[in-house]
Amino acid sequence: GEDGWDGATEADMDEPAKLHRDLKHTAALRIQTQWRGWLGRTTVRNLRKEQAAATKVQRKVRQSLAKKEAAARRKCFRCAQKIQAIVRGIIARVVVKHMKKA
Repeated sequence: GEDGWDGATEADMDEPAKLHRDLKHTAALRIQTQWRGWLGRTTVRNLRKEQAAATKVQRKVRQSLAKKEAAARRKCFRCAQKIQAIVRGIIARVVVKHMKKA
């Protein structure tokens, strides 16, 4: 056949037929190479976009968690300040009471 796959052996083919077969083979390889290169670049480009999107989501989640954590720390700090103020008031009243007795 025209594609060179008619069962003819290398010895049966004349020079133009061999040249035609080699040219078609080279063209097919070039097309495959171009296609695989395009496919690879497109895949990498898409993966980078997905990675960037995932990184952005991670950043937002971490920011949100950090804000919540900081708010909890501030609340805990304010509670500790309130307890300290109460204890200092109690101590001050006890000291004043003892000073009045003395």
